Amino acid sequence: MMIDNKPEEKNQHECLKSSDCSCMNEEDIVFLPPNQTGKLEFNLQDPESETRFKRAVRADEAFSLLWDIDNECRNCLKYGTENASDVLEKIRDMINETDLMDLYA
Repeated sequence: MMIDNKPEEKNQHECLKSSDCSCMNEEDIVFLPPNQTGKLEFNLQDPESETRFKRAVRADEAFSLLWDIDNECRNCLKYGTENASDVLEKIRDMINETDLMDLYA
């Protein structure tokens, strides 16, 4: 869904309050309560739950690695500078440089 933040040079908040707003449908507008938070709880005395906790804590690092791998694949496809086995070896090295896979052992 693409939302134009500047419909007719109005302030976005004023536009949302207006009943004549043409930039969005009513079903596209979601109002969240202020300071909305979420909480995950883990029983760290349970080994399986502790593993889930460690994975959740390292999710940003795992996503960053996935982003880097995607960029490596994109560059290979776009520029074709390396053969497939070189790319796979480089990706495998990228994965092994982190200890993320230890969370799945």
